[in-house]
Amino acid sequence: MSAWQSREGQHDVRFKPRMAPLLGLVAAVAAWTGRVSLLGAVLCAPWFLGAVQAWVQVLLISAVLVSLLSTSVYLMLAPEREGFPPVPLAMIPLFLAIGLGVFHLVPLDRATLGWVSPRGLSVVEEFLPAANLPGQENPNESTVGFSSDRWAVSVCPSATRHSLAHLILATSVFFLAVVLFAQPATHLWLLGLIAVNGGAIAFFGLAQNLTWNGQIYWSIILTQGGGAFGPFVNRNNAGGYLVLCLAAALGLTLWCLGRYFTAWDSTPSRRDSRPDGIAIRAQRAVMSALADLNASTLTWLTIAGLLVAAICCTLSRGSVLAMLSAVLVTTMIMTAYQRRGWTILWPLATLALGLLLIGWLGMSDELGAELATLFQDGTAHEARILHWQDGLKAAADYPTAGSGLGTYRFVYAQYQQRLAEWWFRYAENVYLQVLVEAGIAGLALFLVGLAFVATAVRRLLARCSDLTTLAFAVTGTFAMAGQMVASLFDFGLLIPANFLLFALICGALVGSAGCFRKLHRNGIGVWKTRCHRGAALLVTCLLLAGCFWGRTELQLAIPAERAMREVRLAGDVADLSSDELASHIRHLTDASRSRPDDVELQRRLAELWIQRYEVETVKELLSKTSFAPDDPRLAQMASPLLVHQRAWLFVRSNSLDQLEALRQSPTVRENLTPALEHLTASRRACPLLPEVHCAFAQLCAISGPVSEDEIHIRRTRQLAPGNPDLLYLCGLLDFQASRFTSAYASWKASLTLTPRYLTPVLQIAGATLANEEIIARLLPDDPKLLVHIAREQYNMEADEPIREALLTRTETLLTASPLPEAERVFLRGSIQSMRGSFPEAIASYEKALALRSHEVEWRYELARLLKQQGLLEEAREQARRCARLEPREKKHTKLLEEILALQFPKSDSIHGS
Repeated sequence: MSAWQSREGQHDVRFKPRMAPLLGLVAAVAAWTGRVSLLGAVLCAPWFLGAVQAWVQVLLISAVLVSLLSTSVYLMLAPEREGFPPVPLAMIPLFLAIGLGVFHLVPLDRATLGWVSPRGLSVVEEFLPAANLPGQENPNESTVGFSSDRWAVSVCPSATRHSLAHLILATSVFFLAVVLFAQPATHLWLLGLIAVNGGAIAFFGLAQNLTWNGQIYWSIILTQGGGAFGPFVNRNNAGGYLVLCLAAALGLTLWCLGRYFTAWDSTPSRRDSRPDGIAIRAQRAVMSALADLNASTLTWLTIAGLLVAAICCTLSRGSVLAMLSAVLVTTMIMTAYQRRGWTILWPLATLALGLLLIGWLGMSDELGAELATLFQDGTAHEARILHWQDGLKAAADYPTAGSGLGTYRFVYAQYQQRLAEWWFRYAENVYLQVLVEAGIAGLALFLVGLAFVATAVRRLLARCSDLTTLAFAVTGTFAMAGQMVASLFDFGLLIPANFLLFALICGALVGSAGCFRKLHRNGIGVWKTRCHRGAALLVTCLLLAGCFWGRTELQLAIPAERAMREVRLAGDVADLSSDELASHIRHLTDASRSRPDDVELQRRLAELWIQRYEVETVKELLSKTSFAPDDPRLAQMASPLLVHQRAWLFVRSNSLDQLEALRQSPTVRENLTPALEHLTASRRACPLLPEVHCAFAQLCAISGPVSEDEIHIRRTRQLAPGNPDLLYLCGLLDFQASRFTSAYASWKASLTLTPRYLTPVLQIAGATLANEEIIARLLPDDPKLLVHIAREQYNMEADEPIREALLTRTETLLTASPLPEAERVFLRGSIQSMRGSFPEAIASYEKALALRSHEVEWRYELARLLKQQGLLEEAREQARRCARLEPREKKHTKLLEEILALQFPKSDSIHGS
């Protein structure tokens, strides 16, 4: 070795000890900077409406970027004697999940897409137009095929990118917690901050509930519905978040009270001839704990009780069930691993405190009424259960890789055959949503990741020797159990505030278990420490790159989100003026430049352009006609439905010049043509929105063959089998195109869901209903509805042919009807009554009531028929029984008075009857 090399080596030896303290100080500052940035993001997230807004998410991911940069400095400069927790195996499913999300966005050729996602290939073939020139797309098509040679697995790439950014954010928080909160010295103050933050949210939520004015923070208007609690838009999400905070509060309570029970639990069990020996020891331990209560113990008990009260006051059944399940699971696991049966005492104490606080606030009755529905038979049939059945059908069509992260709300509707009164953005079940969006692979990764965390908790419980680690393990047990149960009923883990806190707790648990395992191993050399450092630095760099991408993606969503909120705050679009519509269109158009494939933004732009067409058409009509401004015919004449109707009239009359004049009219060209362009962009971004295809059906005539509407109508029916409004519109469009068979089928499907459009459908059908075949094609196969229509809509003498056709159709249906015998007999009586066979009708009514005597409406119908036939004594008896069964129903009392007036003409009252 040369002299120069020797001098250099001596210089290094002298240099390292001299710089070590400074490097250690820089590393410590970097570590604390990372901790503060990370905790600031996680703890502040719930206060900003649960961090559901894009601008808040940008701030959160920026804070995480700062934490990642600080952590990279810490990893590079920290002395090797500190040691580093190994990169946990739990990072593998997280990185694979990110890789799956990236794969959802990769364009695939037809063969590969068909192999990976057969349903994704069929979506492209069924709901997108034929291929055109690159970068161009004709919204009207004569054949169905591809509009591109390559397509992503995700049915909505913009939604997948947004969800992928969330997944990267959660993974970063998890990894940062592994590195920064693995040491036991950080556990107590970490739990303390979480518990205090949760207590503040709980207090604010209770105060806001008591002074609720319909707005969060008494000033923020909810534009998309939801039952708020505290700063959360959705009370179920608030409940899930508070369960996590309760886990931290219970862990700290255990840490405070645990030392009073340690001696009792660690005392070797000995034979005690006295049957109350254990009870006496427990009593002494409890009395000792109560006698030595201090400020810290009372503080954490109070916070825990406050959190229990707040969870109950959210009126979220899933959250309450999650809390109770977590208490049970934690007690059982502690008894099994630590043999500490006394652990049931502190959660029971906090539950008692919470219930006392609820009673003091006067909310016990409301809470009891809400929780009672858990045990009612009807609860199992409510919308959420039925919705899960639709979600399982969707999962069966996307089994391998799913439909794409964040796309559940676009996928499930085509499987919903029942009445759809609202749009589910989430599945209300995290496991089901992951299964639909990521397939079996995604659900497996999710469960494997949870299994890794559960294994870490088990290791801490089985081997911990100090009370701090035990308290932290109990926190993890409670948090894991609570969130796993809550995820069965809600979607809290898909909300940024919730998944950030859960990722923080899980990461700290896994990191702590890694350090704990390392302490119990011997022979770990310097080279392993360096390997751990290198692996951690590599993961940090990867997450830095992902967060930079995610921040850019979330930043692009801010203008669209703000513009959409302005439109919602403006109220009903139909009430906006032309200038207001133009202003909103301008803002949304500016936002769309940075996010052109935002499907909801493009759809809303099309809606605004269509509404502007209606407003401008009304102005034009008012200037040229004598219509009053409030004449309802103006809205009908300005509707795009009239454009469709006129286009078909011109085609049938071969008036092609008039059709061209319609297309070139200034109002159509200036408003409906841009609307069609945005509909095209919306369909390209996600082809599964039925409203977009329905709008295409109304407007396609302005730029292409009129007959193209049939394709769009078919797609609308296929994508919205549970939407009666769209089905009615499909029927109307088919009827205007003289496709009567299809029109009747759409109307029948709509009326089967709900009789909302019964009156306009009957008016359109008119005298054709005298034909039983038309009735079978047009009206639902519901005997009750047909009898109702015959009695209420066609009760005049001139309506005899239609009424008889309806009754004949009802008789045909009753023959094979699955209705109970009592209902079938009553309906036969109604048919006999309307046909004038009154003795037979009376006999049928009496037989039906013999089978089901509690049906007051049936008895009322019998009383009316008896009165009509002059059988006043029998009618009086039936009317009196109706009045007794439902004394508040005025029609029963009125009928009784009428019968008495006929039976006793000189009597002025019913007294003495």
